[in-house]
Amino acid sequence: MATPPEAGPAALRFVAAASWQVVRGRCVEHFPRVLEFLRSLRAAAPGLVRYRHHERLCMGLKAKLVVDLVLQGRPWAQVLNALHHHFPESGPVVRDPKATKQDLKKISEAQKTFCQQVEQLAEAPIDLALKLQELEQEYGEPFLAAMEKLFFEYLCQLEKALPTLQAQQLQDVLSWMQPGVSITSSFALSQYGVDMGWPLPARSAPDSRNMTGPREQSPPQQQRTACQDHLTKARPSLHLPQGPASRKQPETVTGHQFNLAPLGRRRVQSRWASTSRGRTAWIAP
Repeated sequence: MATPPEAGPAALRFVAAASWQVVRGRCVEHFPRVLEFLRSLRAAAPGLVRYRHHERLCMGLKAKLVVDLVLQGRPWAQVLNALHHHFPESGPVVRDPKATKQDLKKISEAQKTFCQQVEQLAEAPIDLALKLQELEQEYGEPFLAAMEKLFFEYLCQLEKALPTLQAQQLQDVLSWMQPGVSITSSFALSQYGVDMGWPLPARSAPDSRNMTGPREQSPPQQQRTACQDHLTKARPSLHLPQGPASRKQPETVTGHQFNLAPLGRRRVQSRWASTSRGRTAWIAP
């Protein structure tokens, strides 16, 4: 079967939907696939969001991967290998001409601080149990909510850059990729469509229980598998605007270790409301 028209933008939306389900559903084990998606987006369209925005999100997802290994009680050799893989001593490879010296300094400081924090834990201090409890709190739900907010803003910019959504074109491409699957039966697409305001048929909206359930409950295995399938099979060719990010785009405060906003302790009320909790997220650096 020949590749249908608009396959690129549609496939990109499928991967975005699957990635959104991973972050929204707190499926930390699939964060590496989201990071791969973000790297592809940044390479194809560096103007979607500011450099700091992109780095905050990527560093936060990487940090959560490492923290989960610590909290799961994995061998410290495995933890440190993961730490050095995600945060190499050479620092991040920067190919963004828009990255300022201040950006690079802040990012380097954040990475160094996190690495020192994990390496100190590996030395088994006397108060290890207390420090692990603090680590779990620091990188718990408020931190993940901050990452979700950053990713939501990223995806909103992506939607603005893509051609106007046509439901039939989306269905044609999905049928080509996964015969027999409809856009109204895909949980990931339905949820993403609701959150992005897609003009899809009313029946495509997921059950309200799926939108208001507690964060602690991970998506069912079937949803996890579908999510992984979308991330694995959809390899879109990215052709997006290369222009600079809008100057009006706000700098977002994301948490404690990865606060790359101007220094100073303050409480910031986010304008973004969590789609599953129906409340405004408070993020205190």
